[in-house]
Parts: sequence; structure tokens; C-alpha cells
Amino acid sequence: MAGERYIGEFCSTRTPEWESKKGLYKASGLWEYFTSRRAHYREVFRDPVTGISNTELAHKAAQAEADGLWKRKERGEAVVVLEGDGKEEAGDSNPGVAERACFSSADVGKVDVPSDILWVYYHLGVADVKPEDAPNPGAWALLQHVQHDSDRIGEFYKGLFAKIVPSRSQIESMEKFRDDGREQFELLDRLAGEDSGPSSGGGV
Repeated sequence: MAGERYIGEFCSTRTPEWESKKGLYKASGLWEYFTSRRAHYREVFRDPVTGISNTELAHKAAQAEADGLWKRKERGEAVVVLEGDGKEEAGDSNPGVAERACFSSADVGKVDVPSDILWVYYHLGVADVKPEDAPNPGAWALLQHVQHDSDRIGEFYKGLFAKIVPSRSQIESMEKFRDDGREQFELLDRLAGEDSGPSSGGGV
């Protein structure tokens, strides 16, 4: 299908590219999964003060998950999407799930998504990380979702991680980067080059 060419690429809403990818999701049985994950991320990325949700970021995160699931299905992995609840089953177990007791020290009442994303970034290359090392169950699930799949790692760097890296103007305004900001600028340039897809519009 035509939508396959956009897998792994963020498509803005209200564009022909998004309509094509949406059709692929529906034909592949992934539409219910996508919409459920999008609703989930709209809550995750909702500002607790203003109550406003970052629908663009929610749409991007949900697309990244749905694209990754589509790729796994195309590789012939045993993936079953349970329509309506946004859950998935892969193989005999889900490594992103652990017993509640493992997270006894986690502050589950506090949502700090940027810190969770940074925690995942710092632990992508750690082989023996355990659930009890995670700040909360969500961070652990995200790490397990991306850690062992090169496609997902790329999507993580270009999507969620790129969103929390300070912009060039922010770095320039910070005194501590006055003399030694060159490395940070080079990082931003690399990330910008990797995430050069079309800018997003509003949610659907």
C-alpha cells in the first residue's frame, strides 16, 4: 500500500501523507491501537497547570509506536493487537511489564516526562538495568519498548528525545554555555538533520 512509504516518518495531520498512513493503519488492523495510544499520550503530555495537552507530541509518539508495531508484523513476529484497549502481545511475554512490587520506591503520583525520557536515554546501552532502577513503571516500559530494536531507537532519538533537547536560542541565552556551547550546537545540528520531516499540524 502507498502508506508503507511513510512508515518511520512522522506525518502531520491534515496532509495527504497522513491520510495515506491512516489508511495503512486501518488496513493492517492498527487503527484502534493508534487512536488508543494517541489518547494515552494526550494525557501524558497534558500540562498540569494549564490543562492543555501537547497534541502534536502525542500524535508523534503514537505514530512511532504504531509504525514500530507495523514493522514487527511485517517481519513476521508474533504480534497480536487487542483492538479497543491499545495493548499488544508479542511472543510469550512482555518485557515492559513487571510486578508492582518492583516499583515500590517510584513516585507514581508525579508525572515528569522529560526526566523519564532522559532516564531512558541514559540506560539505552545498559544491559542489566532492572525495573527497580526505573523512576516509575512508564519509564521502564518505554525503555523496554525501544532498547532492543534499532528502528525504535532511531525513532526515539528523532522523536521524544529531540523534543527535550534545548533549542539553539535557549542555549545562547544561558550564560553557562557562553564559552563552551560548541558541542551542544553540533548535537542540535545533528538532531535537526535527522528529524527533517514535515512540521506537524493539529491533532485529528
